[in-house]
Amino acid sequence: MKPNALNALRFVPAILLLPALVAADTILMKNGNSMDGIILKETPAEVTINVGVGSITLKRSQIASIRKSDAKGESQIKDSWQQHYFAHEKYTPKGLESLASEFRALETQRNAAWQELEDLRSPAGRTKELQNELERLDQQAVDCMRSLPPSVPPADGKHRAEIETYNALITRNNALKARITVVRDELIKSQADDDKRRRSVSAYLQVLLNFRTKFEARHDQFRKTGGTKQEDVFFSEMARKIEAYSAEIRETDVPFEAIDRHAIITVRINDRVDARLLLDTGATVVQISQSLAGRLNMDLTRNPLVKVTLADGREAEVKAVMLDSVQVADARAEQVAGIVSPTELSNGVDGLLGMSFLQQFDVHLDGSSNKLILKRFDP
Repeated sequence: MKPNALNALRFVPAILLLPALVAADTILMKNGNSMDGIILKETPAEVTINVGVGSITLKRSQIASIRKSDAKGESQIKDSWQQHYFAHEKYTPKGLESLASEFRALETQRNAAWQELEDLRSPAGRTKELQNELERLDQQAVDCMRSLPPSVPPADGKHRAEIETYNALITRNNALKARITVVRDELIKSQADDDKRRRSVSAYLQVLLNFRTKFEARHDQFRKTGGTKQEDVFFSEMARKIEAYSAEIRETDVPFEAIDRHAIITVRINDRVDARLLLDTGATVVQISQSLAGRLNMDLTRNPLVKVTLADGREAEVKAVMLDSVQVADARAEQVAGIVSPTELSNGVDGLLGMSFLQQFDVHLDGSSNKLILKRFDP
């Protein structure tokens, strides 16, 4: 097989997905596979076939039979390649290279965002696994401490069994604490990785929305001026793709209450409590009040303290929390970072809806209709 054959092989699966009605040269392989294209060259030892975006040279010893098309069939498969590979460098019309390049980058980013979303949605994800282990270890540590006697047994021969039991419990407790430290560190890293995945998904959404606007402007211009058949295929196929990708965006329109030029949103937290949160794109994380934490039955005894700057400019130490879920209508995010604020807000507001939730969406406030519009990638 010639050197360029390995690169060309990457495109073979796509070739096999082309419409079956296209009449092409077909090579039937002895292993049962087949390959469609246009035969470029034949020798007693080898056959070279064009597969649209490259060529592959096969040994005759691998081939069972060859079925050739006529001139009409060759023209049909070239038209099919033009449609299928419309954004490939080989088929992009002159003057549209930049748009095609952006589209190829968009597709690459979409595939990455899809995989990131799959990882985030996996019930067997690393973060959930570590959270469950940390809960088990914490409970085991509590049970271990409760098993300790109120005082250290006397170091004499009469209490040897009690001392052995006491030492075993201390050893176990120390081992549990060491493991808890390791798991907590791994959990922090896993949560950071998940946050990176969410940013990747959100970034793709922004790129898609921006590209769609740019493409629609170019497409409108083409409709007015017209162009070549190749340009018509290019715009038609790209419009079809963009429409399909746009269908993967879910939009949620939520009415909000306006108080002192602020938007107050009804939010369901941890699938159990409805809260009124003030929309704040300047808040790094979701912030909830002490009273809301109480309504959520949160045990904050083991939660770490973090330093933050509050809305009034004061610095404070607050409890960091990880909210199982934050949901606005049908727009939902899981494992959302938050803090419990010592400051109670006025007007019955329970906290701030910050960027640890909002960053996962394209956010728009429509002041004319008092609606919050959230868009998200949700294939």
